[in-house]
Amino acid sequence: MRFISATRTSRTTQATRAIGALTSAAAVAVAVAVGSSCSSRPSDPTLARGQEVFEQNCAACHGDKGEGKNAPALIGITRTFPDVNAQIAVITNGRSTMPAWQGRLSAADIAAVAAYTRTL
Repeated sequence: MRFISATRTSRTTQATRAIGALTSAAAVAVAVAVGSSCSSRPSDPTLARGQEVFEQNCAACHGDKGEGKNAPALIGITRTFPDVNAQIAVITNGRSTMPAWQGRLSAADIAAVAAYTRTL
């Protein structure tokens, strides 16, 4: 009987280890998927800066992913503003309920956030 007990214990230990390994692998896969969709930075430095400026100044109204909250969605903004300079003018000078960012953001940051939103 002692041999059977040892075999059962060994199989139970192996099963527990296998479940633990699968659980760990699943956790890593979820972390990678979530991390890549939520907090990854573009490799282009201008787009990375634009994302940073967006997260700090624009996301509260336009949504974390540009989906719109209490301001218009920015996903597909190139349909509304085919010319980036027109979009930059709105960011700079404001329009309707959107505040002007001139004097609060540099021209480079405004251009970077416009470039970033065009990737949404």
